[in-house]
Amino acid sequence: MANSRFPASGGYGSFEAGASDDPGYLASMRPPATVLGQLRLLVSVLLTAPVLILAISPLIVRSGPDGPGGVVAGLLLLPVLVAAVAAVVLGPRAPRPLEPGRDAEEAARLAGGRFRQAIMFRYALTEGTILVGLPLAMIGNTVWIFVFAFAVGYPLLVWLTLPTRNRIEAVRRRLESAGEPSHLWSELLRPLNGG
Repeated sequence: MANSRFPASGGYGSFEAGASDDPGYLASMRPPATVLGQLRLLVSVLLTAPVLILAISPLIVRSGPDGPGGVVAGLLLLPVLVAAVAAVVLGPRAPRPLEPGRDAEEAARLAGGRFRQAIMFRYALTEGTILVGLPLAMIGNTVWIFVFAFAVGYPLLVWLTLPTRNRIEAVRRRLESAGEPSHLWSELLRPLNGG
């Protein structure tokens, strides 16, 4: 059943949607397809990649007694922590606010694009935090360095990338911080393919 606030053609027409129109995380992935449902499905699939890498990491990293111990092993954890701090500092700064002076349709289209870019940027930062642990684990000859990177990075991955109602609202406020209405919810809840 199509929402009456959005044209059936999949185009723009009404920009009244807000957070209260969010059908919920799982419900948004069911038909009729929306931009938000598609993005939530994509992020849900992407969240499985680090778990699968963690599962096969014992096959990738050769553990042995000849690895560095003590202080050297501790130093191998520092790049993971630096990457995590970078993700925490830089991730919430995306996206840039919308510049004033746009009509509603253009603002909605631009807000939707910037939202997707912000999610992918945050995913790259947090996935990098996890993946930097893999070569460090190979250098240290212990899978526990990668387990540490996963333990630090995966909660950040979920926190920064999962497009929940609160995360979308935080991004919407950031987009509108220069005073330009973003109409982000209208764009995200827009039906795809004329559905």
